[in-house]
Amino acid sequence: MFTPLSVVLLLIGLALIQPAHATDPCVRRATQADMNVCALQGFKEADAELNQTWVQVQPKVPRSARPQLVAAQRRWITFRDLHCDFAASLVPSPAAKEQTYQQCRRALTEERTGRLRAYRDPGGDIGSIDVGTADKALNDTYRQLFSEQQGIPRERLVKAERAWIRYRDAVCSFEQTRWAPDSLSADYYERCQQELTEEHTRTLTTLLQADRQDP
Repeated sequence: MFTPLSVVLLLIGLALIQPAHATDPCVRRATQADMNVCALQGFKEADAELNQTWVQVQPKVPRSARPQLVAAQRRWITFRDLHCDFAASLVPSPAAKEQTYQQCRRALTEERTGRLRAYRDPGGDIGSIDVGTADKALNDTYRQLFSEQQGIPRERLVKAERAWIRYRDAVCSFEQTRWAPDSLSADYYERCQQELTEEHTRTLTTLLQADRQDP
């Protein structure tokens, strides 16, 4: 049986994405209610940092691309909350679901803040691109995770995955526009697709591993 923190670390890969949070202060709280409050506070702090970064990024984004950035952000919020609904549905303890939900939202919010910060800087090196391989790995992982779910968790997984696809495509369309008229703007789109797909595969992989460890 999972402890709430174990679920979060496995579901989101938090120990790998944010090493500073590998030991979460919420686990030292006396009761589950205290841990839930702590997790909510952690999310609120991450959300405040995201909002601050959002304001800082706006002047760096061409005016013509800002509507796309707003649309992408809205789709990310939908994805984040649906994904964390699914993550919480895998937690056996009803009392611990809220903690897992809020810690999941914190982790994804911190992840999104990191990507927003990158918009303040030039596009950088494109590197090698192989979207096909990344997409195949994601599809394989998703199918495995889907096959092991039943009922409400399966329904939530499907909704979250559809929301993620809409988010990914909106973000990458923005990033292509962000760097236009750069001759490599199409390559930035492909790079974005690959990065987000690989990132999401890692998230689903840890979900799959966590689900299989539940006796």
